Amino acid sequence: MIAGMAFLIMSDAVSKYLAQTHPIVQVMCLRQAACLLFVVPFVLRGAGLRTLRPRNWPMQLARGLAFIVSGYLIIWSLSLLPLPTVTAITFSGPIMIALMSAPLLGERVAPALWAATLLGFAGMLVIIRPGSADFSWLLLLPVAAAFATSMRDIFTRILARTDGSLSILFWSSVVMVLGTALSAPFGWAPVSAAAWGLFLLAGCVNFCAHFLLIEAFRLGRAAVIAPFKYTSLLWSALLGYLIWGDLPGGWIWAGAAILVASGLWIARTQRY
Repeated sequence: MIAGMAFLIMSDAVSKYLAQTHPIVQVMCLRQAACLLFVVPFVLRGAGLRTLRPRNWPMQLARGLAFIVSGYLIIWSLSLLPLPTVTAITFSGPIMIALMSAPLLGERVAPALWAATLLGFAGMLVIIRPGSADFSWLLLLPVAAAFATSMRDIFTRILARTDGSLSILFWSSVVMVLGTALSAPFGWAPVSAAAWGLFLLAGCVNFCAHFLLIEAFRLGRAAVIAPFKYTSLLWSALLGYLIWGDLPGGWIWAGAAILVASGLWIARTQRY
């Protein structure tokens, strides 16, 4: 999960850069098509095409659609807000996963989860600060992205019971590429040679990220694994500063710290 988050932040940074000159759906489509260029050779050199055989088609489709929605919301958020801010707000995702893990996954949820959830909600309010002069409705976009990503991760956990990691990644990518390619006639931007290189880079790190995240959810309990996503704030702060000169403000760090504490509390509660 830690390594997967490092690669995912790299993918987000490249996507944020590309979204400045290309439509969001074009970035999603070409990035995921580039990801498939790495998936197929990896499969052929490994266990073979049989590893891609889906066993749960409805859930594969559901995860693919959730992948499209979460990808769009994340890149839309990144195109409008600083990378560390988006990353910090999406820290609410593990709290959403923990709440949904009982009804959707049948995992045991301890009573202390509710207190941890309230703490995490307070942390999110510290970052967003509704009613303050710095509040913007744009800050709710990463909240929606966190929910969509949590649903994608829940579907991943369910799918991992029957389908392999490469099968999940491959078919979700196919659904995203086909779904977003439908927007091509409505105004895609020309792609320069440098942009093609960035799309290939985004595809490579995106492949590494999602393969590792799927493996993490396949091998571990969702509520325990999810809090390790918090390491992404360190990566986003570093890349946000190096590329755009953005650094999280005091409220961002304070809210993120509360969310991290909430997530760790959830992890400790769910472990027993």
